[in-house]
This record gives sequence, C-alpha cells and structure tokens, in this order.
Amino acid sequence: MNLPNSITMTRILMIPLFLWILSPHFPWQGASGAQEIAASILFVLASITDGLDGYLARKRGQITTMGMLLDPLADKIMVTAALIALVAYNPQVVKVKTVVQIVSVVSAILAHRWDHWQIGVVVVPVKWYAIAAVYFTVLVSTISAVDYFVGFWKKIDHASKDRRQTAVLSRGKSVRIS
Repeated sequence: MNLPNSITMTRILMIPLFLWILSPHFPWQGASGAQEIAASILFVLASITDGLDGYLARKRGQITTMGMLLDPLADKIMVTAALIALVAYNPQVVKVKTVVQIVSVVSAILAHRWDHWQIGVVVVPVKWYAIAAVYFTVLVSTISAVDYFVGFWKKIDHASKDRRQTAVLSRGKSVRIS
C-alpha cells in the first residue's frame, strides 16, 4: 500500500476514535473542555489528511483505483459519523441542520433531472429549490458551527474562572502554626 492510501486508511481508523471522544465514555469530560478540544483537534487532523493524501498521490504519481475509491468514502464516513454523533452530543442544533441537509440533498438529486415540475397549473421550480436549499444548508451549518464554538468557549471561560477562584482561595488561606 502506498503512502497516500495509508494516509487515507489512517483517516478511516480515526473515525472510531473520534466517536469514542464524543461518547459519554470519554474519560476527560467536564468543564475543562478537554473532550471538545480533543474531538476538534482529531477532526481537523482528519481533514488535513484529506488534502494531504490527494496532494501526495498526484505529486508522486501514485493515483490508484483503491485511493480513488477510499478517499471520498473516508470523507463521507467521517462527516456522516460526526453528524450522527453530534445529534446525540448537541441535539437541539444538529437536528435542524440534519433536516435542512436532507431537503438539500433530495432537491439537488431531483434538480439533476428536472429544472421544474408542472403539476396542473402549479410550477415547482425544482432547480431553484435545490440552489436555495444548498445555500440555506451552508447558512444553517455556519450557525451550527458558531453555536458549537460559542458553547465551547463558554465552557473554557467557566473552567478558567473556576481555576482562578481556586488559586485565589488557596493563596488567601491563613495557616495557624502552634
């Protein structure tokens, strides 16, 4: 197996680790934000490998049928696993986003064949709905990401304040020596 395909396989192997980090069984949960930081770092690393494997395959002339199959598959599995895990992890934001994405995908599929549907006197602009749904998906995804990171930073800020309070209390203690 060449290096680009090995990198792609590494991305696939990151998926169970990513899911474990977002699970309730992850040992570093709590106000420190370690769980969110670990999940974010792993997802970013996996995203970097996505670009790296393709770059190396082209640069080294190592484009293979296996790589052409595995690379997009790894991407889709990683993103799908993340979205599924986030439904349980942050359901109020992700469920709306998931519905919007479903509408977007279905309308884009239908727009591939039809520009519009004529149902009696009603004209349904399928292609326009697909375009609007894709842009709306981008908007909702952005809002979802902002909400996630705002929540994350609030946890970090709260943990930081707790640490500062503990440090002040521990320095302010008077110890009586007899």
